[in-house]
Parts: sequence; structure tokens; C-alpha cells
Amino acid sequence: MIQFAVTNELISQPIIHGLKTSGLLKDISLQEGSTAQNCANLVQKKIDLALISPLDYARNSSELVIVPDIAIWSAEATRYALVFFQSNLHSFHRIASQYGESQYQVLASLLFKEFYEIEVEWENISWDGSLDEILEKFPACLLEGDKAIESYYQSDSYLDIVEDYCEKTDSRYIHLLIAFHRDHVDHQVMESLLLSLQIGLRNLMNIAKDYHPGGSVSWNIYFEILSELFAFQSVSGLWDEMKSYLEYLFYHGYVDYIPELHFV
Repeated sequence: MIQFAVTNELISQPIIHGLKTSGLLKDISLQEGSTAQNCANLVQKKIDLALISPLDYARNSSELVIVPDIAIWSAEATRYALVFFQSNLHSFHRIASQYGESQYQVLASLLFKEFYEIEVEWENISWDGSLDEILEKFPACLLEGDKAIESYYQSDSYLDIVEDYCEKTDSRYIHLLIAFHRDHVDHQVMESLLLSLQIGLRNLMNIAKDYHPGGSVSWNIYFEILSELFAFQSVSGLWDEMKSYLEYLFYHGYVDYIPELHFV
């Protein structure tokens, strides 16, 4: 049985939808975790393949190979990783975050230092309150995923860090990729993943409805995000642009060397 580690977030769902609904799971077992957990398990050969972030790949590139045909990426505003600010804020250095050193926290740090000459101090918090309550205590906060999507409609004072990075670098940003351990490549599984993705792309509306967590944001917004703001198949030049991002990670001290891209 092939062990495939995924995440439970919205943008993962099109890739795994077909595995869950079309009988493709008979040879593949899904388990959910953070991308960092997935990558750690992959490096230790506890699983066979995983959805991971470019940051995870950069830190473990010598052990991994990338599935080249599938990548979750965007080239504009995503509403998926937003830094919100207090109203009328003229300067800041502190940003609250609940996510530890996530890929978006690293992207925000890199973005502010490289293009705005701001050294960010991160305040790691555990918080279930509203956006307004967070901003009463901190000048800025980073929200990701569902929380970012919901809060997008509550404030005009925010920076979409993925959009800003794409504009500043004239490139696309890969959010998630699929990697095998270099010793455990299975080409038949790759075919199943591509088939699962094709099924998922034909069912984005159903995916959005099933995933919708409730709250004030309609499932239509989740459908719009999946169908209009994200892409799920690699295109010409995409991996070269990710390599440029990995170089930023090196120059800003997040990895010890510029990682090479290794493909199946």
C-alpha cells in the first residue's frame, strides 16, 4: 500500500478528490498532516510521497524528487496568505502569527526584508479571537488559509503577500508540490495522481461545497478561489521560477545552500 501524506487545506482538495471518490484509493492510503510533518516523514521513509511546500523541499532537496506535472501555484492575489494591519499604521516591525515558521511566514519575512527593508519580529500566538481583537494587541498579523479568506472581507488594510511577491519578482509562486523520496519512486502512482487531479478539476464546485467550513463566507467564494486564483498543473517556466525563489531562501539564510531541483 502506497502511503501518501496530504494536507487538509482547501488548495489540496482538487489533487486528492479523485483518490477519494473514484476508487483510486485501493492502492493508495491517505494521511493528513502539515507540510513540515509530511516532509519529515518522507525523509525518514515512513511514507512514500507527500504534498510539501517549496520551503520543505529546499531544506531536504538531497533526499527528494519532484513530480513535475503537478504543482499548486498562483500568479496574482489569492486571499490565502494576508498580513493585516491596524488602521492608519505608518510603520511596523512586529507581526503576530499562529503558524510558527510556515512557508507564508518565511515568504512575508523575505518579502519585507528584500523589498521594503523591514526586519520583521514575529510574535507567535495562540488565538481564536476575531481579526479586530488581534489587531487591538498587535500592529499587524498574518492569517493563512480559511482564516485569511474569511478575514479578507473584514478589512481593507492588508497585504496579499503572494500577490506582492509575484508582482515584485515578475514570477509565479508555488504553494505546494508533490515529492517522492528519491529511493521510493512509483510511476504508476504518478499516473493515478494525474487522473485524480483531472477528476478534481472537473468537480471544483462540488469540492468547494464539501469543503466549505461555514461562517460568513459563501461556498461560492471557495469555488472562485479554486477555479480562478489557483492552478494545479505545471506550465513552462514554472520550475525555473521556483528555483529563483529557492535562491532567495538561500540569500536570506533559510537554507545553507541553493537547492537543486530533482525530478522524477
